[in-house]
Amino acid sequence: MLEQLARRLPLAGAILARIVGLAWSVASLFAIPILAIEGGSAPHALKRSTQLVKQRWGEGISGNVIVAAWTILLFIPLLVLFIAGIAATRHAPVARIAVFALGAAVLVALMALSGVVRQIFAVALYRYAADNSSSGPFTEQDLHTPFIGRRRA
Repeated sequence: MLEQLARRLPLAGAILARIVGLAWSVASLFAIPILAIEGGSAPHALKRSTQLVKQRWGEGISGNVIVAAWTILLFIPLLVLFIAGIAATRHAPVARIAVFALGAAVLVALMALSGVVRQIFAVALYRYAADNSSSGPFTEQDLHTPFIGRRRA
């Protein structure tokens, strides 16, 4: 249905598809931790995730923004190195292929690492939202207010 709307109304359909995608991402934030820890069915996990997101939506969104920001900060210098490598190997096709392969491997590794960090944060935030306890490397303050940095002594 969204696909048909996007074809008939390109701008409105694209906006609607993005809004639905964002809503799905937010609603399913805790679905994997719920399936892993509580068990049950996927519809139950989505319903429970939606309940927990309503309680802790700010922390979940801000934590994901922080993970995305760190991913971008790591991606930018890697992109500069990739472009420099491509420029340096413009007359060496074999080396250029190697640079492309290495760049693709590093990009895949960075995206995988970002996903893992996002899920670790989601599990810790799930535990905090479900029973008000912090776990792993996160303190209660980290989970309650992720944008506020800690002062170092």
